[in-house]
Amino acid sequence: MIQSLSLIFPIAVIFCLINHRLFKLPSSIALVISGAAVAISILLLQNFFPSLREFAVGTLDTVDFGSILLDGFLGFLLFAGAIHIDLRQLDVSKWSILAFSTVSVLITATLVGAVTFYLAPLVGVEIPFVYCLLFGALISPTDPVAVLAILGDSKISDSLLVKFKGESLFNDGIGVVLFAGVLLVIKMTNDGSFDGIYSEVGWLLLKEIGGGLMLGALIGFIAFQAIKYASGAHQLVTMISLAAVVGGYSVAQFLHVSGPLAMVVAGLIIGNQLHLEDEINESHEVLTSFWEMISETLDAIVFFMIGLSITSVQFSWNTSILGVLVIILVLAARFVSIYTPYSLLKHDSQHRLSIATILTWGGLRGAVSIALVLGTTDMDYSNTLLVLTFFVVIFGIVVQGLTIGKVYRSLFKNDTMP
Repeated sequence: MIQSLSLIFPIAVIFCLINHRLFKLPSSIALVISGAAVAISILLLQNFFPSLREFAVGTLDTVDFGSILLDGFLGFLLFAGAIHIDLRQLDVSKWSILAFSTVSVLITATLVGAVTFYLAPLVGVEIPFVYCLLFGALISPTDPVAVLAILGDSKISDSLLVKFKGESLFNDGIGVVLFAGVLLVIKMTNDGSFDGIYSEVGWLLLKEIGGGLMLGALIGFIAFQAIKYASGAHQLVTMISLAAVVGGYSVAQFLHVSGPLAMVVAGLIIGNQLHLEDEINESHEVLTSFWEMISETLDAIVFFMIGLSITSVQFSWNTSILGVLVIILVLAARFVSIYTPYSLLKHDSQHRLSIATILTWGGLRGAVSIALVLGTTDMDYSNTLLVLTFFVVIFGIVVQGLTIGKVYRSLFKNDTMP
């Protein structure tokens, strides 16, 4: 795995440099396009150089992108994103963020799963209902990796950016837990064990979410006290933050609670407590710079591998047509899941439709969805799920990511931007 990553990372950096000098796209988008271009080139040349595709697929298999992201990179990326967020800004939109990261995820997952089940046979694709729900669960949460990397470069208002960031950080953990719940249903159904299925899933969701939040609060409190005690020793401060992420994520996995949620809560507590303590404000600056570097480095690997992972997918006309239809479906379900709770919260009716639209278009899917679907490769219908996921993810990162600024300006050009 180390050898494969040591090959992928410098290639990703080379593409970053080329983009910086020539194209000047957001680096995350450029890396996905570069990775996809490399993957497509490999697929086109495989008849002439059959060993080339075998080498690429073997490299990806060695890295095990799904596992390394969910069990490794994700904790670092979520902590890095959370440590920069000001809780005072988050508090203003707390009810919206709570609704988007819970109710909206459930609505999107249900709508996408149900409609995909009825849509698939129309183009000659058969997927059992429970697998459609599995797809809905993995594609419903917006991805913090994509959102923080791409929207951070967009010139959208701070209030909307906080909603995007807060939602993506929390709904990621909710989405992973929901995905695990549907997987449990599939396993129990395949084993013929229907007794207690609802209580099992309910307990799983409660334990993962509640346990993750409590563990994150404990890790954040302990780590902050240690950082405060080590104030002035900058290297030790960064080591403590690293230990909080590495150790905390491992403890979460051991306890079978949500590691992503634990890292978000820990990052929020540490970042905001450091910001409030004037005497250790220098430690806050050191940690901010350090975790920005970590985030940029891991983003380069993740986004390049998203594009490169296309070599693992076997496309067909039927699944590709369904993939295009599912892009529209996911956007429509996202709009419904945002507009409904946003309206119930009685926000400003003047901008309600525009805000729901921009939150829909900016709700990017990315590495988390890819990692989850790659974890299904030993299951039935895995290739179909892979194709659908790649269509939604690539469209979101490239098309939605490149146009989010223009869509925002067109929606609010005649109004005071919220």
